[in-house]
Amino acid sequence: MLHPEAVDPPGPGATWRRVALRALVLSLGLGLGTALPTHAEPVHRQQVTSHPQAPFPYRPPVSLGFSEETFRRLGDQVETWVGEGTVVGAEVLVVKSGQIAWHEVFGVRDLETRAALEPAGIFRIRSMTKPLLGTAALRLVERGELSLDAPASDFLPVLDAERWREVTVRRLLEHTTGLSFSPFPRDRSKYNSLRESVEDLPAIEPSGPVGEFVYSDAGSATLGAIVEVVSGKPLESVLVQEVFEPLGLRDTYTVYDPRLAWRPRMNSTHYWDVDDQAHHRYWHPGEGQEISYFRASGGAYSTVFDYAV
Repeated sequence: MLHPEAVDPPGPGATWRRVALRALVLSLGLGLGTALPTHAEPVHRQQVTSHPQAPFPYRPPVSLGFSEETFRRLGDQVETWVGEGTVVGAEVLVVKSGQIAWHEVFGVRDLETRAALEPAGIFRIRSMTKPLLGTAALRLVERGELSLDAPASDFLPVLDAERWREVTVRRLLEHTTGLSFSPFPRDRSKYNSLRESVEDLPAIEPSGPVGEFVYSDAGSATLGAIVEVVSGKPLESVLVQEVFEPLGLRDTYTVYDPRLAWRPRMNSTHYWDVDDQAHHRYWHPGEGQEISYFRASGGAYSTVFDYAV
């Protein structure tokens, strides 16, 4: 997902809902890349002008200051990307001032079944889970339950080592802890809980200097564990109570099971193989969760509608 404005921590009295992007959402189906030959079957393309689950009313682009020609050209470009193999499927939603100016879907939801991508399908939003986690943490900060400058070791004593004492809640939010992307000593699927995975981190040393930006799943996992300690609740429950319910997110989840009623709306995900220069399906809705616990750095499931709220 591409977002045209940065998210700053809301100050006292700020409307925290603005942490969720309100002006514009351009959402290209996450993890849905492929390498299709250009002579493949015509690309599925569906313009959406109304939808029962839409959180905002649909309006003509021109009434919101947009040119229909601009959206047509943008749609043609997305269609080209799908046809050339840059992505498998894409759902694009443009929202301005609480009104939908453009909504269109392209391509397929699964490489192997070739089923068309449908509007308001549910994606594994992967690392776009992190803004949800950050929002929940900042809610605790607003209420004075958590300090941005508190060391992580205040909440997780296992991190009480010299190098880790510089790691604060603020640095976890900023990705400036010095932790690398995913330095867990074991594959994360081998742990039984988020807390267990984080408590294994002292076995490694942060790889970079504190204060330098390094995008880190481990940092987000640590922040998630801190939120659990402060709230006294599982992170999943905190997200529901602090973010999902207040915003009215009807189709955002932290747990997946093939037996759930919303499984038919779930999209598959794919990975890029650098050797054969192609994408391949690596997960489909008939399977369970790859990791049994909610890992904080990723793991949420959502729709473009919910992410636009």
